[in-house]
Amino acid sequence: MRNHKRLASISLVAALLLYSASIYWGDLFPYMDYLTAFAEAALIGGMADWFAVTALFRHPLGLKIPHTAIIARNKSRIGHSLSTFIRSNFLSKTYVHSSIKQTDIAEHWLNWLRKPHNQHVLASALTRGATFVLRSLDERGARAFFEATLTHYAKRVDLAGLFGRVLGALKADNQHQALLDDTLDRAARWLESPVHQRWLKRQLTQVIFRLINPKLFGREISLNRFAGWLANERIIERLSELLTAVSNDANHPVRQQLDHQLSQFIERTRTDPALIARFDRVREELTDNPHMQRYIQTLWTRLTQSWQADLEKDGDDSASYRMARDFIAHYTRVLSDAPEARRWINDQALILLPDLVDKNSDRIDAYIRRYIDQLSSDDVVEQIEKNVGNDLQYIRINGTLVGGLVGLALHAATQLISSL
Repeated sequence: MRNHKRLASISLVAALLLYSASIYWGDLFPYMDYLTAFAEAALIGGMADWFAVTALFRHPLGLKIPHTAIIARNKSRIGHSLSTFIRSNFLSKTYVHSSIKQTDIAEHWLNWLRKPHNQHVLASALTRGATFVLRSLDERGARAFFEATLTHYAKRVDLAGLFGRVLGALKADNQHQALLDDTLDRAARWLESPVHQRWLKRQLTQVIFRLINPKLFGREISLNRFAGWLANERIIERLSELLTAVSNDANHPVRQQLDHQLSQFIERTRTDPALIARFDRVREELTDNPHMQRYIQTLWTRLTQSWQADLEKDGDDSASYRMARDFIAHYTRVLSDAPEARRWINDQALILLPDLVDKNSDRIDAYIRRYIDQLSSDDVVEQIEKNVGNDLQYIRINGTLVGGLVGLALHAATQLISSL
């Protein structure tokens, strides 16, 4: 901008020198009056534009002429008008809705995620955020506040009601049957293993041996072999058959009984004072037990220290960074193959963002106003000059040239009219 200012000033000085020369040597050359007219008008145009451009930002020659230093004197009014314009136009609900509707946000987001560098940037940002959170929680004051808040709300939790609602949600969607099927399948496969059968046989043999160990003539008769045969040949066989039958029959009596017991238990979590009191005692024991609190604090400290040490490692040396990077890569692949997910993102953006911007437009307006009000007049002038100063200097140059040409044309027209 200094170069452009210098060029504009040179053009003005050139007009002054040309005018002086035309006056000084006006009698020596013919038609010097045309040059004089050009130089005089150029000088007037350049001076006028210099005054106008300077008056926008400061007082010309330091003279406090009225209606000068316009931007410096009116920075708050200009800032408020600018913030109002932004709020009324760019932050209007209609404009934001139209802009989002015309933009495939999910596709832009996906294209950004596909670049390995951006995945690295996002993973690094996530790990830095986790590091900041852990360091904040590790401070004594923050940690005490966090523990006190967590304990306060933990004591107010309706544990019985919460447990009942979770079970009720599972039962309402019939998910408990899927969970039962998975459990039965795992149990059947576990029972098929010879190793597990031998372990179960030993356990049942010991139980039966303790229960059935008769004495004859004062001496114990060992039924160990019989108990082992019974466990292996009958009990395990019957248990396996039961698991298979329940797993294959959706209307099996055992399923119906479990459904009935589950429904009763869910109802009891809402209506049975004894059960609710039992859950409350468990909650109180967990929150008030000093040994449990020390154990949780020690476990939390070890986990956070271990996690923080991992987060402080660089790049791929950090398991947290690798996990974040793998998750982002997996998310990108899933989003690429799921057009319905991208449509959902666009639909949610169309629902949420216009309302969000509209509700916060006044806050954004106030933020812009506060920011501009905090700036000094010199800062505002400097920022505007940086952005439009070059164009304003071209106005000075153009004013000098155009003024000269207009003066030359007027002088020629005058001479023409005088000769008629």
